[in-house]
Amino acid sequence: MRIGILGTGTLAAALGEGWSRAGHEVV
Repeated sequence: MRIGILGTGTLAAALGEGWSRAGHEVV
């Protein structure tokens, strides 16, 4: 699944890291 995250804060970074570890493609 492709996930796009808007924002560059710590919340966005934490979500992106968690989703990429789960195998999702974070863009």
